[in-house]
Amino acid sequence: MFSAHLKSKAPTLLMDADRDRLRAADEAALGSTLSTIRRAAEAAALRLILNDVMDGATPVVVMGDLNDAQLSVTTSVVSGEPSYRQFAASRAGAKSDRGLYAAANLQQYRSLRDVYYTYIHEGVHESLDHVLVSQHFYDYADARLWSFRQMRILNDHVEDAPPEFDASSDHAPVVTTFDFNPQRD
Repeated sequence: MFSAHLKSKAPTLLMDADRDRLRAADEAALGSTLSTIRRAAEAAALRLILNDVMDGATPVVVMGDLNDAQLSVTTSVVSGEPSYRQFAASRAGAKSDRGLYAAANLQQYRSLRDVYYTYIHEGVHESLDHVLVSQHFYDYADARLWSFRQMRILNDHVEDAPPEFDASSDHAPVVTTFDFNPQRD
């Protein structure tokens, strides 16, 4: 199991010498770009570690604040973008030695409603916190050991509060449940 917290979307602060030469708008753009580059580098480093661990036989869970949306480049680097089965006759997802399935997708395939957000900033609801699982947790994988039951986002306390608001966390916990249910031959 891996717990991750990648660089936030907040702009990286530039050194005073650089800031003196830039307009505020330029500083914000460069700071955000530097944060994205750092987050991408962290995602790539985590993926390299996962590639060493994921041999097809070892169950893997990655969870935490990846500070980007599920389909973002950085989250996709971490997940390895495995294929999902969309219809019964498909073999998609039957084997994915290095891919990690998003619990959010597993829940959305079963849900009639989507209220998946773990963070609010300036009125924008985003899902920055993720649970990603190896093929051992994917219902249609030949190597399945656990079946997905549900995912819940405990986001009742998450508000778009001003910075001076002192909450225990501005992110919602993601709770995912699986049942031991090995794939039968």
